[in-house]
Amino acid sequence: MMVKSQSVKRLRQQLVEWRTYLMGKQCALCRLAINNDMPPTSPVCSSCANHLPYSPHLCQSCPTPIAESQQFCGQCLRQPSVIDHLLIPFDYQPPLSHWIPALKFHRQTYLSQWLAHVIAKAVEQKASTEKPDLIIPVPLHPKRLRWRGFNQAQLIAQGVAKQLALPLNTKLVKKIRATAEQTSLNANERNQNMRNAFYVCAQPPARIAIIDDVITTGSTVRELAKQLKKAGCKEVHVWAAARSVAR
Repeated sequence: MMVKSQSVKRLRQQLVEWRTYLMGKQCALCRLAINNDMPPTSPVCSSCANHLPYSPHLCQSCPTPIAESQQFCGQCLRQPSVIDHLLIPFDYQPPLSHWIPALKFHRQTYLSQWLAHVIAKAVEQKASTEKPDLIIPVPLHPKRLRWRGFNQAQLIAQGVAKQLALPLNTKLVKKIRATAEQTSLNANERNQNMRNAFYVCAQPPARIAIIDDVITTGSTVRELAKQLKKAGCKEVHVWAAARSVAR
């Protein structure tokens, strides 16, 4: 109970810092003024931005760290993934591990604008990667959507689509099975949990980018990519805000 109480206290403090940021354009970390060279949605100043938990160089098809000189991890070389291009700017560490739950569970939806900006900027910097024809968010099951009131992946996807001038479709894929929470499951259980959870409602275009907030093992986006390719999609990109280390 004490651990849970401490976690709630830390999250409340983060929300207080965010309210301060919104009212006075102060950095949510150091409390100093955010300089004008930062994007309007940035919660941090340029100095603190340099110290955020950016992810290491990752496999092109899964969230496994690899050497800078490599494109794929050993597993994806032996067994190619249904994901063709993966992009994740952050590791799920503080302050991201406080801010993303604030977005998902405490309706701090303005955080999605900044996450969208960071993802879109990272995509723009990958000049060698051809942009997709369409962006889709990872869909929520209707029961979960009614409970939460919004889909955080959709909010991020809206911002990414706007910044990159790409079309967004929130109706192409439905989540047709209410799955258990992934957080308490191991990798094999996650794969089983997501099996046949998605349904593609129409013919997809050749290249699609899937948007999500956090990726751990990648089981959710792999299953979604698998169904998209079964329906005729040729190339699947996955863009997420943060990478959580699987336990």
